[in-house]
Amino acid sequence: MRRLLPSFPRSSRFGAPIARVVAAATACVAMLATSPVAAASRPYIVLRDDGTLNGTVTSPSATLASVLNAYDASGATRPDVISLWTAFPMNKNTIETLFAPASNDVRGIGLENVYGGDGVGTSAYPPVRALLLHNDVRALDARAAKEKLPAEGFAEYLFLLELSHLWGPAARVPKTDGGAQDALIGFPFHWSFWMDAGGSPAGGNRWKDNGNGTFSTLPQSPSTVTFSMLDLYLMGLADPSEVPPFGLLENAVPPADVEDSFTGRPLSKESFPHFGTEPVTVTATRRTFTVADIIAANGPRVPARKDAPKAFTLGIVLSVAKNASDEEIAAAQTAMDAVAPKLAPAFERATRGRGKLEVVTRSDAPTEDIGGREWEAPPSPPTEASTSDDGGCSATGASSAPALGGLALLGGAFALLRRRRPSRR
Repeated sequence: MRRLLPSFPRSSRFGAPIARVVAAATACVAMLATSPVAAASRPYIVLRDDGTLNGTVTSPSATLASVLNAYDASGATRPDVISLWTAFPMNKNTIETLFAPASNDVRGIGLENVYGGDGVGTSAYPPVRALLLHNDVRALDARAAKEKLPAEGFAEYLFLLELSHLWGPAARVPKTDGGAQDALIGFPFHWSFWMDAGGSPAGGNRWKDNGNGTFSTLPQSPSTVTFSMLDLYLMGLADPSEVPPFGLLENAVPPADVEDSFTGRPLSKESFPHFGTEPVTVTATRRTFTVADIIAANGPRVPARKDAPKAFTLGIVLSVAKNASDEEIAAAQTAMDAVAPKLAPAFERATRGRGKLEVVTRSDAPTEDIGGREWEAPPSPPTEASTSDDGGCSATGASSAPALGGLALLGGAFALLRRRRPSRR
């Protein structure tokens, strides 16, 4: 699997002539068409895939553009975040999820280290901030079982994890005592397995100090993961004074008989949180950090909590196969009906009531089938385009401020992709 690097276009001086890009952009056919199937009132809309998501997904920019084109055609209100679930294996598997950012307006949380420049960029589809692609909603129980996780709360956990990528995590710490500045990060946009900040949808664990040079994980489950105070600070939902000191286990030596439940490999900083019933005990040294360390390495968060948004709008999409029958769509909706109503409440719970999501999608009536509608240029004129190795089209936008082209984190798992293994999240 080819690793997709962040695509974060700069100002127009780096772009190709607009005419060349418009020609390239209009050659891209829309990935999705709105479903003509009527439904009772539901907190999501149904879109048809033309085979792109069910094929090999190579261009986050083109995927974002295609989804937004079909989403707009449905008549639904554009949200801050789109959460899309398929009714088929996405990108030729049922495990992988993808995160494609459309904008970022936050400084001081480390995103410049991933996006480049000052990390800030505007959306070609305002107010959309990101597209979250969660894969096959029908396969959730099987996915949880494969990863040896409880099915309860698994869908909400996947949603919260991808949503957390709006704010990274990418925060650095001061480079002292020979430690790496990215010591808190397991792999891009996930906390290290050895992170001790109270547990988080974005990774890490709650570690108990046994007082004898060993540390053990405390119980947690997909249905109970909660953003730490450090997470809430990075999200603009807490003041620095509210973040208690937190830790990182250094030189950790895990037990040889415990494996990463997903990869089957020894535990490492790249492992996802431990949700097993038996604790994991490791030998390590705990290093303590404070929010002052975060601010020293990244600068103060801008905007600070008092000026940062506390509520966001959410659009929920169910993508069905191109030739899905009415019966197949109804079956997919049954699975989606068990997931969609839980997403916004899960965010409020996980943020301890500090953050809210307002769902702006609703299926009340049949929607127009737009079939082979061509991809339309975004509001901001594009300035460059590229064609992927697999023939996919990628177009990026520009204005006086940079526009985010799309970061394909493929579940964020760059390290797993380097091993050519399917990314989990």
